[in-house]
Amino acid sequence: MKMAHRSRLFAMTLIAVAAHCGAWISAANAQAVPERSSRTATARTFNADVVEMSTEITVFASFWSAACRPCRAFRPQLERVLRSVRNDVRLVFIDIDENPDLAIEYNIGVAPVTLAFQDGVVIGRLPGAATDEQVKSFAINPSMVPAGVR
Repeated sequence: MKMAHRSRLFAMTLIAVAAHCGAWISAANAQAVPERSSRTATARTFNADVVEMSTEITVFASFWSAACRPCRAFRPQLERVLRSVRNDVRLVFIDIDENPDLAIEYNIGVAPVTLAFQDGVVIGRLPGAATDEQVKSFAINPSMVPAGVR
């Protein structure tokens, strides 16, 4: 009885650690499955979190700043609307204050800006804090700039 309890406790611990680290682990085979929900990337993790992952699924990289009021308001809106339209994507947030080299590399002048990546390249750009309809349009067809967005 004690052994079964320990095994169950071990499996629950694995699942809790995996959820905390951003990956689900099957207790049966203990293999990580790519996690598709939102996460935060840094200059160090950007290549793996965005560029490499975009060879498997579409990745939306939202460049924002904690000091920017429109950015803080747009972040949960982007997550909510994107998830309501597509569940086959990864959403990654990059703080431009902490990662200025990435902002320069991807020509981010003013935040927020969301880039769509597929197969390691940028396929679309959504500048500014967009409306729900503009985000939906961008999520469905990232290569087209939604109407009313500059």
